[in-house]
Parts: sequence; C-alpha cells; structure tokens
Amino acid sequence: MATRFSIVIPTRRRPDTLRHALATALAVEWDDLQIVVQNNGNDPETAAIVRAGGSPRVHLAGTDDVLPMSDNWERALAAATGDYVTVLGDDDGILPDACWFADMAIAGTGAPVLTWRPHYYWWPDTIVVPNRNRLFVTLPRSEEGGEVLHSIPTLEAFYRGALPYSELPMIYSAFVHRSVIEKVRAKAGRYFATLSPDVFSGIANTWAVDRAVRVDRPLSVTGTSRHSIGISGTFRSFRGAGSAIDEFAREAPFAGWTAPELGEMTTLAAGIANEQLLARRILFPDDPRLVVRMEAVLARMAANINMDPASYDDTLADMRALAGKHGIDLSTIPVPPRAPAPRASIPGPLRDESGHVEKIIVDGDRARIANIADAVRLVDAMMFDVRAARRS
Repeated sequence: MATRFSIVIPTRRRPDTLRHALATALAVEWDDLQIVVQNNGNDPETAAIVRAGGSPRVHLAGTDDVLPMSDNWERALAAATGDYVTVLGDDDGILPDACWFADMAIAGTGAPVLTWRPHYYWWPDTIVVPNRNRLFVTLPRSEEGGEVLHSIPTLEAFYRGALPYSELPMIYSAFVHRSVIEKVRAKAGRYFATLSPDVFSGIANTWAVDRAVRVDRPLSVTGTSRHSIGISGTFRSFRGAGSAIDEFAREAPFAGWTAPELGEMTTLAAGIANEQLLARRILFPDDPRLVVRMEAVLARMAANINMDPASYDDTLADMRALAGKHGIDLSTIPVPPRAPAPRASIPGPLRDESGHVEKIIVDGDRARIANIADAVRLVDAMMFDVRAARRS
C-alpha cells in the first residue's frame, strides 16, 4: 500500500551509528511515513536495534550475502512504497518536521524532486581530526525561500566544473517522486547504476525532470563518521589500514565500475569525473553539451589538492599520470603550493568568498553533542517550527 513518504536507510554492520540515525527517523512527526532499513549481510545487532524501536512504521529488509553498496541501495529502494523517497545514510539524521515542510513545499510547487542543502556533522570518531565533533549549521542563502534548478543548465554547469556535485539534487538530500525513479530505471536498468549511488542519483534526477526545486531550509544533517567512504577516499593521509574505502573496494572492485579514461584513482575530483563519464554513457551518450573534458578534471584536482595537504604529492602524482594518459601538458594547469596542515575548525561564523555568513560552526563538546541525534535536536531547536505553524 502506497504511503506519502519513505525514508530509506541502507546499512552494513554499523550499529554504533545506525541506532542514532534511526532514532532521528523515528522522531519524524508524520503519520503517513514508511522507514526502510536494509540490513546488508543480515547483521544480528542491526536487526536488534530496529526491533528495539518497536515502530510499525519500520520495515526491516536484508540479505544474507554482503552486497556492493549500489546493489544494497537498490534492494533498499525496492522495498520503499512512498510516493516520495529519500535516502538517509546510517550516520546521517533527518529533522522531525522534514515531512511537514516537504509536503507543504511540494503542494506549493508541484516539484517531482524537492532538494535542500543539509547541515553537516562531523562525528567525534571521524578520521579528519581537525573537524572532530563539529556541527556546521547551514544558513539560508536568500529571502525568496528557494530556487528552481532547470535540468540542462544545471547539468551543463556541473559537467564544465562550475557547479559542485553537492549542489545536485541527490536522493541523499532530496525527496524524489516515484515517477522520477521509474524513469531512471527504464533508461539505466536500475536507479543506482554506478559506483557512487549518491552522485549518480543527483545526475539522474536532474536528467529525468525539467526542473527540481531547492528549498532554502535544511531538512537533514549529513553525518561524517569513521565509516564514511567518501571522506576515507578524499582524505588519504588520515586513513589507516582497513579503512572504509578499502572495505568498499573489496565489496565493489573498482575494475567493474571505473571509466577507462581515468583508471583507479580515489581523489574526489577523479571520483566525480568517473560518475560523470558513466552517467553520460548510460543516460545521454549523444548529448554534445554534456561531456567530460580531462583538462577540467585536472583543474578540479588542482583546486582540491590542499583539502588534504599531507597527500599533496600523491594527488600530484595522480595528476601527472592522468595528464600523461591524455597527452595534456600539466604545466598549463595552475597548481597551488602545498598548504600548511589544517587546524581545528574554529567555532563561530563561516563566511563565503563574498563575506556572507553561510554556516555557523558549533563546538560539539561544548554543546554536549555526541552523535547525529544530538546534532539533529540542536539544529531543530534553531530552525523555524513548521509543525507549530501548520497547527496554529
């Protein structure tokens, strides 16, 4: 039986973070809601956490075998019955009034994809030591309350490197209508068709609709714990043996999911380019507007080279290899000098290049935050209460 909203939580043996992520989903105040927990590998502790919640809104699914991440996400999505679906990472959180606000925004816009810029919480055990137990509260960017993302202009900006992947309407930070999911499946054979299901969903959702709507209010908190695969790949100097990215590679060998133009590189820019190349082949192979230019990939690698200064030389070696592979003179790509080692994030306002305060950094220790559920409670107290407004 169809429901209005589904929150899908794919997980694999991460009970330490799942219990808190699930707690935020259970706290969502909306009756017509389904919560799907996909237990990859049928971990007994994961199942016990779900059953302890005792909620009829939760559907527990699972597989005996451990599946690659994209396959597990696809299984999880198959169990969702909601008209609109969002995916919640097992170290992420969703706000209690997320469905209230989404329902109101969808009714007002008719958007098949409703997206937002999330808050960010770095768990105390994140491998990125300078950011440990820091909450980045995302502030509104405009007085209009949101913006329309038109399909082709958005994809063109993304493919030429003018728009970061985080600005795409990924199902990680969006409610996606079932018709959009089915359109992608009809074209690609499945909804999560590549190595990075979150990034591919952002490209696919944009391709599948004429427009998406981004509301200027976060409905979720993206968590970064020691389990975070993307962070493990991006911050190479912080990861140790048996890291999340190593575990991920064992379950989904890169050879089966990597575009031959790139090879096996784990820098953020190369990972995004890999998704661009694969998505183009799957969704719009003949569109001359949406192509991946290796010079642009190298420029993004150079721009991000100091995200992790300690792995500067490794990133530069990757750049040389990629440039050589495609006959590009690397001296034409400006590469900034190595930056000093990063310091701990300083609590207070975080300004963008124009001086606008875009985030507030909160010291989790001083705020007595210990997990994603604590972070959600704090940002919920800071946000306009949609539930109270609708009831009054």
